[in-house]
Amino acid sequence: MNRTRFSFSECTIAPDLPQHILKKYAVSEDMRSRAVLGLGITDLCNLRCPFCYYRQDSSSQKHSVMTAVFLKHLLDGVGRVGTIMVGLEGEPLCHPDFPTMMSLCAKHADNIVLITNGLLLNADSVRVLNDCKVSSIILSCDATTSETYRKMRRGGNFDDFTKNARLLVASSNALISIHSVVTKDNWRELIRMPEFLNDLGITHMSLTQLRNNEWSELNGIYRSSYEEIQEFTMSVCREAEKRGVTIVFDYLYADRKMWHWLREALASFSCVKSEFSESCISPWMSVSLLSDGRIFPCCGDIEPVFPENINFEGIFNNKVLLKLRYVLSGQNFPEVCRKCLRGEYI
Repeated sequence: MNRTRFSFSECTIAPDLPQHILKKYAVSEDMRSRAVLGLGITDLCNLRCPFCYYRQDSSSQKHSVMTAVFLKHLLDGVGRVGTIMVGLEGEPLCHPDFPTMMSLCAKHADNIVLITNGLLLNADSVRVLNDCKVSSIILSCDATTSETYRKMRRGGNFDDFTKNARLLVASSNALISIHSVVTKDNWRELIRMPEFLNDLGITHMSLTQLRNNEWSELNGIYRSSYEEIQEFTMSVCREAEKRGVTIVFDYLYADRKMWHWLREALASFSCVKSEFSESCISPWMSVSLLSDGRIFPCCGDIEPVFPENINFEGIFNNKVLLKLRYVLSGQNFPEVCRKCLRGEYI
């Protein structure tokens, strides 16, 4: 899963620190309503996307599926949080007991977010999402034509995706948005994404750039150049402005240098809703948990660990997260964070 070609474990983030220091960086109980718990309920997937960094470690034939018993134990231990986001590692709809998993999540969060490639959606699964009061559904799509979709989403069918997106728009109570990964191969086509969304009846989109990894390079998928992403950003915003589509730029969309440019260049666009942060925000309020029970603080650059305790403290204030928050509050970032902020792993 590691994009960085390095292995970052707890000991490489920071030396052992006294508990009274680490305690200052804990998420308190009164911040539960802002806490985000990411869940990978399975690493099974119906696609073989050539840029997915989760797939680069998939040489083993073993697959992991979180059980409903474990999820209930986890959620009972953690208690209620602001948001549960379902959709790491694999396609959540590949889980053999998807309705039960979503029902459990619905009892423990104010907001439920589902991230899906959309290809397994049907009338029954949409009813499950409505019954569970899923507040947001993020559809992963990196193309507006069948040819590019086949390249970016191997094993998928663009017509099936379009049909299911229309089903969601017609039947779901959730806010539906499209999330696209921008690469050297598809950025010109993605300029037309707001027009495509207009046709589907979707009014929101989010964008991120390719996170470089060995799997994507092996498959010939590369990150756009600085000049290409500048041209793309301005062009897609002009299209979104015309079509009435709201754009959110993922906080991993750009390195710190580009954030300065983005703030100035996009200030005049009313369609842009992103907050262009100078600092890494992920480790402060969000934790992700893989289907095998390990947790990690960001997007897989830091080695996942098993939590010492299955409760709010054990998940949101585990030692790895406390150490990471400590170093991010100063200037001595671990190498993985320095490289990410400079854009070398983005």
